[in-house]
Amino acid sequence: GGYFPEHVKSMTSLRWLKLNRTGLCYLPEELASLQKLEHLSVSHNSLTTLHGELSSLPNLR
Repeated sequence: GGYFPEHVKSMTSLRWLKLNRTGLCYLPEELASLQKLEHLSVSHNSLTTLHGELSSLPNLR
């Protein structure tokens, strides 16, 4: 469920990502490729599970 823009995974220098109100039920594995990501906003979604992808992002605050 929900929509994760496919082209985002190639934006490896991305520092901010806002996925509010996108209908996401889970965070996709592609987030692990965003190693410079510092801020992630996923409010107003239907997240039911958080996988290990977040722990592989060393700069996430």
